[in-house]
Amino acid sequence: ADAAVSRLLGVEPQWEVAEDQRLLVQVVFGIGLDITSPLLGQMDLDASWSFNAAHEVGEPWAQRNMYTFCTELPPELRVAKRRCWIEEFSKWVQGEGERFPVPKSKFHGLVMRYIEGNLVDVYPAGSLVWERDGQVKASFFEFQVDVSKTIAPES
Repeated sequence: ADAAVSRLLGVEPQWEVAEDQRLLVQVVFGIGLDITSPLLGQMDLDASWSFNAAHEVGEPWAQRNMYTFCTELPPELRVAKRRCWIEEFSKWVQGEGERFPVPKSKFHGLVMRYIEGNLVDVYPAGSLVWERDGQVKASFFEFQVDVSKTIAPES
């Protein structure tokens, strides 16, 4: 059955690619890249990226948008598994008696507590975020899609 129909009926789609052969897609939030190359010499990799000052993950609207991005993926993307710290953070926050999204005034304190001792799947939550001075500056989500990681680029 079609993946969208299967989900509507509450039936898991039948994946075609073995789990250990699926493509991993990582989506990064809060990092800007400067990918220009110098005419001569090597590119300074440390200078090729920076945190995006406009990325305000502490803002409730940003938390909502990231949560929605992770949890409402269209079935056509064939996401078989996802690893999203914001989804797990939402569950953890509510278990702590707080509401999600977290008010900006509480966000950084709560998220630092969360990433110190929690896992997302089998990975430490802190490994999915870039933190500076007690604040999350950037993060990434990882999606396992039902596409072979050995597929040719033009396919």
